[in-house]
Amino acid sequence: MPNQIKNHTQKTYDAGDMLDLSDLAVNDVKWLNLAIKHLKAEFDDTKDFIQSNHKVHDSYFEQLDEFFGMYEHLANDRLKEKEHLATKYQNEWDNPKEGQA
Repeated sequence: MPNQIKNHTQKTYDAGDMLDLSDLAVNDVKWLNLAIKHLKAEFDDTKDFIQSNHKVHDSYFEQLDEFFGMYEHLANDRLKEKEHLATKYQNEWDNPKEGQA
């Protein structure tokens, strides 16, 4: 039985393809940040309403407040990472000779 060689088509991607993916990731994370900020603002309004009408202490809201802070931090960190990659690929796309020996 003869050996069969699998036909592998090598796929290549250029900086433009990677830039498209990076830009999409940046926009996705920006939307995530916007959603978190919106939810946090809604939470703050609800918390203020409850506290002013029912005299509930801040300690009842500390954990949710901390979670929003954590989510904001993580989303901002991811955004910076995605923006860094997008800038890298943009520079590579604009200057294709850079980094080549």
